[in-house]
This record gives sequence, structure tokens and C-alpha cells, in this order.
Amino acid sequence: MKAGVYKEKRLISYEDVPDPVIGTNDILLRVAACGICGSDLHVYGDGWATAGDILGHEYSGEVIEIGPSVTKHAVGDRLALIPLVTCNACVNCLAGRQNLCENPRGAATGGYAELVSLPEDIISFPVPDGLSLEEAAFLEPLSVAVRAVNRVQLEPSDPVVVLGLGSIGLSVVQVLKAHGMEQVIGVDLSPRRLEMAKKLGADVTLNAKDVDVVSEIKARFGTSKHRMYEFSRARVVFECSGAIPVLGQAITDIVMTAGTVVMVALFEQPVSFDANPLVRKEVSLIGSYAYAKADWEEAFQLLADRKVDVLATVTQREPLARINEAFSVQLDKGESVKVLITLN
Repeated sequence: MKAGVYKEKRLISYEDVPDPVIGTNDILLRVAACGICGSDLHVYGDGWATAGDILGHEYSGEVIEIGPSVTKHAVGDRLALIPLVTCNACVNCLAGRQNLCENPRGAATGGYAELVSLPEDIISFPVPDGLSLEEAAFLEPLSVAVRAVNRVQLEPSDPVVVLGLGSIGLSVVQVLKAHGMEQVIGVDLSPRRLEMAKKLGADVTLNAKDVDVVSEIKARFGTSKHRMYEFSRARVVFECSGAIPVLGQAITDIVMTAGTVVMVALFEQPVSFDANPLVRKEVSLIGSYAYAKADWEEAFQLLADRKVDVLATVTQREPLARINEAFSVQLDKGESVKVLITLN
């Protein structure tokens, strides 16, 4: 089969590799589509992988073969996947925090290939009629956004800011609107991403190149003061940019007293910021990592019910043969949002 094989920093080669061999309890999936994730970009751009690895975890496909003991799947099944293989027995799994499994059995990567062998008990959903396999490939990143939104208690009228409108930030905007949020501001540097956020439901979009973001947010949400700090009345801020100065700005200048900053993005370097406003304003700073059972179930329902438009974020489709070029395109944050590798 053909696959995109990681060679070295900024080089993925399109080449022949052996077809995967399935075991007694495995299924063989023909991949239909696989998105390029921000974490894949870190691996690609910073050399975080081992030569010979096949990346890709945002994918969907069709079952073309099953092992003799498989009972949950049949040939012809179209599947949306969560590439997580957990132990289902540790304290976190039993508490519904599968994203923090203490004994994970691996992650079902390999989506940048024509075929993938998967265990029968891989977390999956049958793709209903009317939902394309391209849409189904967004189950994983949409679940990340659902997790982030579900990390906080929100009322529809709460003022909310989303900082960074890449694929995950745009998904957060859509999930917030699906939850009935009435005041969502999206912030980015890319006019293309800002335009997309507006189309997907953001009530206000701000280009940080053109305006003073803090002043604009204050003007829309109102201003509060506490001791030496003056800040907007944003109830929750979702940090999806991965930019270190933006995180400090969110804590000091944007989120209100007793508000919450949800950290969704990964950072390329260790983060430092002034912690005093975090303490004096009693800001809750929380992380949101991957997804748990409740999140991927909600994400799939949002897809199935067409409460979100994931394909609206696709700015380019590339065949597997052009995977290295596709990664180069995805690195251009000004022009690209989601590059999708298509295999059918």
C-alpha cells in the first residue's frame, strides 16, 4: 500500500509500505480522509517523531476485512473514529476521564496511509446515511472542542472570547453556538479565519493586527476594575492560539474576576506570565486535553444532527501523494485553516 512515512524534520515521503496484517480481533480499514492536526504540525516542524512513523489520527474509513473473532463490525461498515485505546480500568477511566487514562494501550495513528489495522474495540461510530466520510473525519478534532467547552459551566448570556481561530478555535466557536451562547468574540490575525468564524456563528470577530483587542473587548463586554487591574467582563476565555503573550493578556486584561481561562492550545516553549492577577482576580486557569466518552458522544451527535459545519473549515484538499506539500500548506496560518488528505 501507499503511505506518508515520516523521514525527518519537515519531510514526509509518499512511498510503498507493507500492507497491515490484521489479527483475530482486528479490523482492516480503508482510509477515506485524514485531517492534518496542529499536533501533527508540531511533529512535522519540530522533529518530534521517529523515522518510519506513519502519522495521522483525524481519520475515517470503510471496513474491508475483519478478523475471525470480530463481532462488533462487518465488512462495508463506514466508521468515524476516536483514535484512543484506553485500559477502561484505571481510576481516571472509571471516573469518565478516558483522556487521562493511566495505562493507555496506544493511540490508533496511521491515518496517512491507504489501510490501517485497528483493534475491534477501537472507539468508533457507524456513519449514518447523509453524513460523508470527510465529515466523519472531523469527529476527533470536534471532540477536542467539545471537551474544552464542557470544562466550564456557562449560561447563554455569558460573554465569551475565543483567542485563536485555527481548526480547533473555529470548532470551539461552533460548539459554543450549538450550546446557545449569545456573546462570542473570536480573535485572530488571519482575515480568512476571521471571515470563517463570522460565517460559523461568532457574534464579533477582531483582527489583532488592526485593532487593540483588549479595548475592543472592553467596549463590547464592559470594563471592571479590581485593585490595580482593569479588564473586560469576559466570563470565559478559550486560549486556542498557543501564543505565550496572548495567555498573559487573557489572564490580566480580558477575563473578569472569578472568570475562567481554558487552555486548549499546546505551546512550543515553556510559558511564563505574571501570576499576580491570576491570584488577585481569583481567575481559574484550567487545561483541556483531548476528550473523554461524554465529549466524543456529544461531538458525534453534533455531526449527525448537522449542528456544526465542519467542512466549512476545509481550505484545501490534497491527495496522499502530495502529503509533504499538504503539510507545507497547513503551516501557512494566514491562508490555511484545515488541510484534508483525501484517499478516495
